[in-house]
Amino acid sequence: MKPLAISLGDPAGIGAEIVAKALDQAKVPAWLFGSRSWAGEVAGAERFIDIGGSGPLHHGRIDAEYGRIALASIDAAIE
Repeated sequence: MKPLAISLGDPAGIGAEIVAKALDQAKVPAWLFGSRSWAGEVAGAERFIDIGGSGPLHHGRIDAEYGRIALASIDAAIE
């Protein structure tokens, strides 16, 4: 089975949590794209492409850095 390419989206959103729960249930191979330091539970995934980002994470806040990481994650997953 080919692995899925999954972008975790905005680091301050719920994308990483949703992906972690879905992968726990589905048990499918996946490449994850996002900020490893902000991804929480899914950061231990075997195949993780780190897009960057560090420092304190403020959930629910709009931040240009979070948007940059979300877009770069999508671009990397497509590539």
